[in-house]
Amino acid sequence: SCDNPKMAKSKNHTTHNQSRKAHRNGIKKPRTHRYESLKGIPHDSGLPELLSRFMLILRPEPLTQDEP
Repeated sequence: SCDNPKMAKSKNHTTHNQSRKAHRNGIKKPRTHRYESLKGIPHDSGLPELLSRFMLILRPEPLTQDEP
């Protein structure tokens, strides 16, 4: 049994070794995607159709070869 009436407090948090673990494989920036996913956007909001219309407008036209 312990003679000291005060108990030692348990450790709540530590960041020991976390920085080293993070840098072992390198801290990388998240990959960026050209178009964000529309997953999770409700279809009845009209936003997916609006965005798809913009995508059609912004899409570059295919190169056509001129006939001689």
